[in-house]
Amino acid sequence: MTKVEMFDSIIAVAGLSAEQVEFLEKEKAAVIKRNSRKSDKPTKKQAENEVIKGNIVNAVADGEGMTATEVATAVGITLAKATALLTQLVKSEEVKREVEKKVARFYIA
Repeated sequence: MTKVEMFDSIIAVAGLSAEQVEFLEKEKAAVIKRNSRKSDKPTKKQAENEVIKGNIVNAVADGEGMTATEVATAVGITLAKATALLTQLVKSEEVKREVEKKVARFYIA
């Protein structure tokens, strides 16, 4: 149940004073206003990561396949960030992951 639904259900209860109903209506309006400000625009970090993902796709496009360490070195980012972004790329099916002898290599999909 959302906060707005909760406020509606409390307001529906009989026996509330006009002052209590007015307070709940104001709180409900504040929640609606706050939630309406949220946008679908990506954050600054998400925009930066999209650029880095493009660089990663270009780096893996040679066809030989690269490990996460090689990708991190080629793109100039940390291994942790490279692994996280490669995981996102694999989920979006832009890059494929193959494991051979316990070594994961990434290829263009």
